[in-house]
Amino acid sequence: MDSPHSPHDIDYTDGDGSSAPMAPLAPYVPVTGEENEDLIMKLKCKLYRYKDEEWKERATGYLKILRHKQHPHKIRMIVRQDKIFKIRAHFIISESPMCDIVLHSSNDKTYLWRCHDFSDTPAGVVEYFSCKFLTQADAITFRDAFTSAKLFNSQVKEEVPTAQLVFAPVWNNGEEQALPYVQVGASALADPEQNKEPDEEDHQDGFDGEDP
Repeated sequence: MDSPHSPHDIDYTDGDGSSAPMAPLAPYVPVTGEENEDLIMKLKCKLYRYKDEEWKERATGYLKILRHKQHPHKIRMIVRQDKIFKIRAHFIISESPMCDIVLHSSNDKTYLWRCHDFSDTPAGVVEYFSCKFLTQADAITFRDAFTSAKLFNSQVKEEVPTAQLVFAPVWNNGEEQALPYVQVGASALADPEQNKEPDEEDHQDGFDGEDP
């Protein structure tokens, strides 16, 4: 009688008929491009960009100010869209005339500035941004951290000795949220929702007051 098994069949079970245990998988570690940086400020915000002669909502999410751990310790700022974590603002906090922040004329929780932004293209482009915060206290925290970072970067550019630089303390206000997909630098890799725009739910977020 012919055997019902192919001569190419392989028995993957132990002698007692149980399956052999699989090798454990290495733990998943998300790559954000922020691993070599210290977080010196993180706040919830609503970001706007001036385009086509009007202010348009760009993102609702967390704003981060990050300082590189190694020399020359440059400081940059990023804003990620909630849920999809796509970077919607990404720039070095540079010297004047860029990154001169101005308080909104009719909203004390909103600041405006222009910068050389790299969120959409590696070459970068000059953008005008406006950022609204949940509270006036958050807006003041942002203003002070942003202004200090601008001074720090200007001193780094002037090659002030590291021992003479004033390093802002590392931010310690809540746990970091792990990203659900891998990123390298400022570019998201193959996430099916990375080009999704903020949805209606994002507008019910506690941000009140006049928009830019």
